[in-house]
Amino acid sequence: MHDLVTAARESDSVSRVSDTAPQLPTDIATLQALLAQARAERDAAVAERDHLQSQNDRLRHLLRQLQQRAQFGRSSEKFDPDRATDQGRAADRGDGGLCCGRQIHLAPAALPAKPRC
Repeated sequence: MHDLVTAARESDSVSRVSDTAPQLPTDIATLQALLAQARAERDAAVAERDHLQSQNDRLRHLLRQLQQRAQFGRSSEKFDPDRATDQGRAADRGDGGLCCGRQIHLAPAALPAKPRC
């Protein structure tokens, strides 16, 4: 019996189709305008939802990065000089900085110093 009482209370707050049907205009052009407005509102709500989902995804990614940084520390993000030396050797070979058929782009600070003769 309790479930029936709760269901009745919940249905009281929901408008019924039969209650709103007499309020709708009977003119087709007006109905089409209402439909276009409802679609525009729906499209705007969907666009806002998509934007917020994208923003939430970006924030989750940043949160994961911060959690990893807190767990492992910034030392795991430090520059590896051995890797730069290997890339510098590839650039010094005279092949225009090609490595495995790909162009290597290094910042000038990452290149090892050449010995002066």
